[in-house]
Amino acid sequence: MVVLGGVGPAELFTGDHWVARARAAASGGVDFVTLEDGLSLRTDRFGTAADDTGHRVRGRPDPVVLAPLLPATSDLPEVVVTRNVTHSNTFHVAAQIDRHLRVLASTGAALFTLSTAAFAVTTAHPVVWAAAVVWGLGWGGMPTLLQTAAGHAGMRRGPAVADTAQAVLVTLWNAAMALGGIIGGAVLQGVGVTAVATAASVLGAAGLLTVAVARHRAFPPARTAP
Repeated sequence: MVVLGGVGPAELFTGDHWVARARAAASGGVDFVTLEDGLSLRTDRFGTAADDTGHRVRGRPDPVVLAPLLPATSDLPEVVVTRNVTHSNTFHVAAQIDRHLRVLASTGAALFTLSTAAFAVTTAHPVVWAAAVVWGLGWGGMPTLLQTAAGHAGMRRGPAVADTAQAVLVTLWNAAMALGGIIGGAVLQGVGVTAVATAASVLGAAGLLTVAVARHRAFPPARTAP
């Protein structure tokens, strides 16, 4: 273990400090080091606040920035980085969903409809692979979009109604998945795979129509308020 004694807070944010530590670790036979990410905010303004004497760490270095520097400037074989993306990227995605719910829901339903229609009309491998990717893009985000829509519609009558709407949506979603598996299996066995894809395409078109009709409550136009 390398003890980092006598290091000032500001020095922790310099490349020279971490390069020196990497060289010390490599000379000691260390095979790899880890750079851990955290939730605290970054800053380089030490000693500027009224209650800050500059003797404590405020912030954190970015491990993704440090990672390529260490092997290039030392004999360290490997650097392992942990990157926390839940505390920032999720909020960016959530903001886009909230502001563009109608567009995203319409796009998702359209992609689902087009991909399942492609499954119904051809079995050519390139088309099937492309349709599978499109299907994933369309279907993957629908649970989040539907939960957001249910929350928006329910909040018009208060938080309690919004909570109830979310619970009803989850129940109906699980019931629909189970029922879809049963009916889909029966159709697959009795008619064939083309019928399953055709039925899915028709249901996708019905979903797209639902998003278009529900423009005043569940799927309003773009929102500007947070």
